[in-house]
Amino acid sequence: MLKKAHLINVLLGLLVSTVTVGAVTGHPIVRNEGYTGSQVCGTCHTMIHKQWENSLHASSIDDPVFQGVYREVEKEENRRFCLKCHAPTVRVTGDFTLTQPITREGVTCDFCHTIKGIDLGREEPFEFALGFVKRGPFESDLKIGHENAYSEIHLKAEFCAGCHEVVNKNGFHVMSTYTEWKRGPYAEKGIQCQNCHMPEEFGVPIVNPEIAKTQHNVTAHKFLGGHSQINITTAATLTQVIDKADDHISVVVYVTNAEAGHSIPTGIPSRKVILTVKLMDPRGQEFESKEVVYRRVLVDGEGREIPDENIKDMFLNATSVKSDNRIRPKETRREEFTFPLPKGIGKTLLVESTLDYEFRVPYLEPNIMKVQMAENEQLIEIGKGNIGIWGWFALIVAVLIVLFLLQITYKRLRR
Repeated sequence: MLKKAHLINVLLGLLVSTVTVGAVTGHPIVRNEGYTGSQVCGTCHTMIHKQWENSLHASSIDDPVFQGVYREVEKEENRRFCLKCHAPTVRVTGDFTLTQPITREGVTCDFCHTIKGIDLGREEPFEFALGFVKRGPFESDLKIGHENAYSEIHLKAEFCAGCHEVVNKNGFHVMSTYTEWKRGPYAEKGIQCQNCHMPEEFGVPIVNPEIAKTQHNVTAHKFLGGHSQINITTAATLTQVIDKADDHISVVVYVTNAEAGHSIPTGIPSRKVILTVKLMDPRGQEFESKEVVYRRVLVDGEGREIPDENIKDMFLNATSVKSDNRIRPKETRREEFTFPLPKGIGKTLLVESTLDYEFRVPYLEPNIMKVQMAENEQLIEIGKGNIGIWGWFALIVAVLIVLFLLQITYKRLRR
């Protein structure tokens, strides 16, 4: 009987410790132990929650591409490897059977805001401190709903690297986004992942005004990246220089990774960026086209190339890189194409260069995502006007010779 009474008291104590936060403050319950669900967070941080629930972080466990790949994974250890980033609360809860509601929330609010430290050299890079204190990039004395602790690591690229630098059981870096950033000019200047992927939204407070007054603005929780048309269409630029000879056209295209702090493309190696140069008539009738594909090609332990659609083997069985010609941050790549002039063409030709982002996504219809990143078009005259670089050089030399002869003739006439 005493044991039963003691058990009841313990349970009541736990209940009181959980409920007290809400009862005293008049705001939703933030748990003293374990993870707090995102709906609780959204009651006071409504704008942040709305952004997050429409992000890929919120759908990381329900994403149809992930679900399709996950169903193909057979070994339990490999399934755990997948879930540690797509349902990362399992790192603490051990809920690899996906039975807890918090697990189904994917990369949820409380997972990130209870991380205390990062050590990328450890097998488990995250250091956790679950409970009433929430950590983030702002200093605050507010204790409404929960206590706050300033966390510098939430402003650093290493925070993202825990899941966006994926190392498989072979020790191979399947996704190397953090390394690409670390070796580039953005890291040297102190520009972090968060500066681009979580920019400050001025005039939008981090907490609802009726809850508390704050001068801190929301840092975007949309987490826009390789699936965002806005990000893709501003990442790169291209320019083209055209030289026309009697029987051919030379097109030099300069492709610059202007805005991405990592290589383009980055992330899953099945992503590609394709440069296409077309020779057309003014109505768009194509005569010829050529292309260059920028991508990272992986191989397995037996040296076999892993095809684009085999995402499972990319993550689980890749051991090395066969080729990698992606464009590094701030790098400009020079590509040259030569086209013979088509027979029977008119007086004008259209030269078009396009840069397209392509991601083949199995399990979906249509199964390819394609977004134009940049474009450049030029009309050139055939038979007049555009005489090419060497033509201009010859013309300048001829003019100089004429001027020289005129100068000699003038001096002789003055004698």
